[in-house]
Amino acid sequence: MQIAAVDHGPGMADVPAAFGDGFSTAGSLGAGLGTCRRVSDGFDLHSAPGRGTVALARLGAAARVDPGDPAPARAGGVNIPLARAEYSGDAWTWVRSGDLLTLMLADGLGHGPEAARASTAAVDELHRGAHLPPAEILHRLDIALRGTRGAAVAVAQLDVRSERLRFAGIGNVGARLREGDSWRHLLSRPGIVGVHRPTRLPETVAPWAADRLLVLHSDGLPSRWVPPADPRLATADPAVTAAVTVRDTSSSARPVRDDTAVAVLSPTPPDRP
Repeated sequence: MQIAAVDHGPGMADVPAAFGDGFSTAGSLGAGLGTCRRVSDGFDLHSAPGRGTVALARLGAAARVDPGDPAPARAGGVNIPLARAEYSGDAWTWVRSGDLLTLMLADGLGHGPEAARASTAAVDELHRGAHLPPAEILHRLDIALRGTRGAAVAVAQLDVRSERLRFAGIGNVGARLREGDSWRHLLSRPGIVGVHRPTRLPETVAPWAADRLLVLHSDGLPSRWVPPADPRLATADPAVTAAVTVRDTSSSARPVRDDTAVAVLSPTPPDRP
């Protein structure tokens, strides 16, 4: 289970101090953050003065890292339904199959349970076909989603042996790759997975390195959103980076403009498992 708390507040002037038991700016016991970190199987926090704070906690066996099998890259994300709806039409997942790490984000058409059924079907199918390249995965998803509303889908696959990232997408799902100090758009083809798949689906291939960062997102983000620039996010949990992206492209008055999912793939920092 993952819990992400996001606010547009004043931020924390001294994050290390805030973790100390007894520290409080509101006259409380001041044990909240420290306790959260102690009882969580995974915890990370990002705070920027004047922008707000993101706190992330994971609970359960899946959140624990096996030091004997360090992953060469990490993935994380957030998924926020519009207007606190019970269902989100967006979904994301990532799967490791040998040397291949595959990250997928699906945006089911429309809202509600039927949109969620389409995106969930995409997640289920990816777990059966993560050994395939992105274009072939999308072909299988197209078959699996027939009979649903269909979805816009982006698939990014990292081959850790060759250090190559392959990308293919169909529909209105965005993808941006940071290469050093610049950001590059990875383009999807028009269409709807499960309804109308393009006959030709070329893959974009890019080198992967320690300074790369990949962001997949549904159209809940504004079309001209600005990627986060804080250098501290280079070593943050990818789900924290995803939450900061949503926070900084929305506002406290209007948190999201649609079902909104953001998924991030980043290298594992050398000092972390």
